[in-house]
Amino acid sequence: MNDSLIYKLSLLNSSTYNEIEATREILNKLEHAYWSENVLFSWQWWFLLFSTIIPWVIWWILVDKTRFFEIMTFGFWWLVIATILDVLGVSLSIWAYPLKLTHLMPPLVPADMAVIPVTYMLLYQYSRRWTNFIILSVIVAAVFSYVIEPFFEHFHMLRFLNGSIPWSHLISFIWFFILSMIVRVFHLFIVNKVTTPTHTFHDSTS
Repeated sequence: MNDSLIYKLSLLNSSTYNEIEATREILNKLEHAYWSENVLFSWQWWFLLFSTIIPWVIWWILVDKTRFFEIMTFGFWWLVIATILDVLGVSLSIWAYPLKLTHLMPPLVPADMAVIPVTYMLLYQYSRRWTNFIILSVIVAAVFSYVIEPFFEHFHMLRFLNGSIPWSHLISFIWFFILSMIVRVFHLFIVNKVTTPTHTFHDSTS
């Protein structure tokens, strides 16, 4: 048995690790009690629920069905990125969600799995030219950072913390814009790789 494995086994049996697990269990119970007593069925909870459902209904009505998988894949990149970054932000105590749809996961489900991916899928669909995409990306980033975030803050659904990385609406704006450029470049690269060029064949006898 190597030293690394011995260390891990000793850590599992140490009082420090047991204390961490006990504290985590207490925190989970406190969070569940807080959520069930103060959040569940509040108007904010209903708002978050409808914010998770309605964007996808709108998207289904508006999406170009001939480009369904192309657009859906673009939204998938955004869903994954938003969820991962949100988990990191909560874990690093950069921000927190006092009121959320479910206490079972740290991310803000309506934003990460509905509003953000749906918004950028429609942006991608309706702006094939880079100029239009850049202009609309600036507008979307501004709305998310300077309208939606302050709204969520005001009604206690979002709170910026003094964690390891100070955060602000300006930083959110910059990252929304940068990520929109990165995701589009990456997605177009993938689309060009998997798309088979269409060739037109002419009858040589004509």
